[in-house]
Amino acid sequence: MTRTKFIPYDSSYFSTCLEIFKKNIPDFFHEDEIVEFIEYLKSYAEGQYWVCETEGHVIGAGGIRVFEGAGRLVYGFIDPAYHRQGFGRELLNFRLQKLSEIPDIRTIKIDTTPQSSGFFKHCGFIEDRIIRNGISEGLDMVDMSLKL
Repeated sequence: MTRTKFIPYDSSYFSTCLEIFKKNIPDFFHEDEIVEFIEYLKSYAEGQYWVCETEGHVIGAGGIRVFEGAGRLVYGFIDPAYHRQGFGRELLNFRLQKLSEIPDIRTIKIDTTPQSSGFFKHCGFIEDRIIRNGISEGLDMVDMSLKL
């Protein structure tokens, strides 16, 4: 049974999402990604992005998109105070379910950091390649995929 409610993102969640995103720097995101994340929230998030709430508190967020015929996981994160409690898996499963409802999607892809890749491996993703300094200087990018 899920402990988390997934609520469609709207601009009223902007500050909370940004605050939680920043809490995940430098372990899971790079500071350089803040500007890109803000642009994403302002321009693209509505309809394909959700906040995670438990016990009345927003504890994370995550989204999906379709790009080049594959489902993609975008900007998923949980407040570090709630890490290792199953909330990340609930967020992942919710987004995978949403992507599985889209016709013709057979592959799910994610670009992540080495720090997060173990979580996704544990959930069935395979590592396709590692791009040295792919996120920013000193932070590699791990391309991963999952067949539905």
